[in-house]
Amino acid sequence: MIYLVTLIETLLVLLVTLIFISLPIFYFNSWQSYCEKALFYSQFEHFYQRAQQGAIIERRQSDINCDKREGRICFSYYQHGQKQSKILKLPKTITMLNEPKLHLVGGTGGNAGQLNNFCFREERTKVEVTYSCQMGNAKIIKHVK
Repeated sequence: MIYLVTLIETLLVLLVTLIFISLPIFYFNSWQSYCEKALFYSQFEHFYQRAQQGAIIERRQSDINCDKREGRICFSYYQHGQKQSKILKLPKTITMLNEPKLHLVGGTGGNAGQLNNFCFREERTKVEVTYSCQMGNAKIIKHVK
């Protein structure tokens, strides 16, 4: 009888220890995924702004091309007279829903009458994030569904 009580106590201690060890691991993975998504959206907005500023300041066309199959977005713009190309890879947890190609007009940074949307879906939460480009000035507006 004493052995049975000792066995049950031992199993309870092991169970509690396992719970305390495994919970931080699950929370860390969730936190890491959140940070990865936030970093991607921040970089997208930053590179978009760089491309738009390059078109305005350098008076040369800037391009943003999306490749859904490769899971990347290429930003081409001029900075200090030099052509810059930045490639932004999508995290594994985000998929691109469309493949817009955007040309920002040199001197104005506008999009020459094109209405483009950059649409992304987060796989785990099924949240859709859309960046809509305004006609004319090409300012982007973020919509989260």
